[in-house]
Amino acid sequence: MAEIFYPTRFKTKGPWLIDSAQLLALDDAVDQYCAKSLAADRGNEKPDFSRADNGTRTITFFLRHGKELQASSFREAIINPAAANEIALGLKYELRVQGTTASLTLETTTVSATTVYGQPIEEMQLNLTVDPRTSALSQEIFVLMKDWATDLQRSLWQKVTFRLRLPAAIIGAIWALIFAVGLFSPSPPNFKEQYKQEARKLLATGINPANQQKAIELLLAIQADYSPPSSSSSLKPERSAKSIVENLIVLFWLSALAFFPEFCLGIWKGKQRLRWWRAWLPFVFVTVPTLIVTRYLVPGAFGALERVLGLK
Repeated sequence: MAEIFYPTRFKTKGPWLIDSAQLLALDDAVDQYCAKSLAADRGNEKPDFSRADNGTRTITFFLRHGKELQASSFREAIINPAAANEIALGLKYELRVQGTTASLTLETTTVSATTVYGQPIEEMQLNLTVDPRTSALSQEIFVLMKDWATDLQRSLWQKVTFRLRLPAAIIGAIWALIFAVGLFSPSPPNFKEQYKQEARKLLATGINPANQQKAIELLLAIQADYSPPSSSSSLKPERSAKSIVENLIVLFWLSALAFFPEFCLGIWKGKQRLRWWRAWLPFVFVTVPTLIVTRYLVPGAFGALERVLGLK
């Protein structure tokens, strides 16, 4: 009888921000499936991966400084006190049951030989392989694990942020260079604004014969955009606090995009880090862009914010 066997290999790129609940979900899904597959022989017995006849499950966590941690389940690894201060850099999930071998790895992989700087290009990839693919059990386990991996990447914000890392890094570097050069380069003082400030003071105190001549001079200077001859010899770096803050906000936003993590496992010491990055996403995509758009589309509202911050 002719049969069609579908591929049981799957590979995809990050980002991978995975919390403990998602890890435990994979354990539970595998346990439930194996319980069903063994039910025909042993009733409704819960699978025990410590028994060789039931199969084996080995999870290897890659830690800092070349260390590794092995466990038979994510639940066992999470509560391991020896790993409380560790940060996972990758993992390998291996399952062997009834002649089927499944391997799911999340680790850094070299995707290109070298860059223009002579360094290899590496990225965090998920690789899933189930053998033999001619087995119905292999096909079903492959679908189960692939669905779990696909569910991890349903966040559109994470995908978009990750894809913008390289453009953000390039734009941020150029922006920072231009900002630094402009910040320390001499620039002519804004005499027109100074004249306006003096004129406002005169209007506040009232025009009288004593300051009438001064008022006329200020009016002519503002209209003619006049600069004293001595101004060109006294140039010095001068930037408004408003301009500096606006540029720093943009650089801060670009940096947040450029350094967005490719992989973060929310267990042990990585739990707080994952919580921080997930809270960071709304700030990157909502708060900062809103400030930038408001600056140009709703200048009145932005001006009110500037006054609150003391920038205006």
